[in-house]
Amino acid sequence: MTQQLSRRTIAVLGASNQRTRFSNKAVRALGGKVAGLYPIHPKALEIENVPCFPNIVSLPIRPDILSVYLSDIHFLPLMDQIETHGCGEIWLNPGADSDEVLRELMKRNLPFRQTCTILETGFKPSDFPDA
Repeated sequence: MTQQLSRRTIAVLGASNQRTRFSNKAVRALGGKVAGLYPIHPKALEIENVPCFPNIVSLPIRPDILSVYLSDIHFLPLMDQIETHGCGEIWLNPGADSDEVLRELMKRNLPFRQTCTILETGFKPSDFPDA
């Protein structure tokens, strides 16, 4: 587990109410393990009983970590918002780490790492049933 995860705030960009999605499993894995959890989805009001935010700009805080579960087609158009609102570090989960995304993050000098949020919590995706 990442050091001091319990003291950090994490926003999950691309969070989903579909329990089969890794972004939903990440919300479940992070629940109770972080100082603040902020799922981001443009239409959901809550995900796994956690209040949801429509975009990064609507967050009440600047998160320590922005955990990304979006493909480059959906993630790249949000770079200006991310750069403006800010976060401590961007975690690119598998599938969110295309070459184009990596180049754009480096060009903007935004701190990132390629990782799996679920594994960072000490869980495995299989620890969370789909039902």
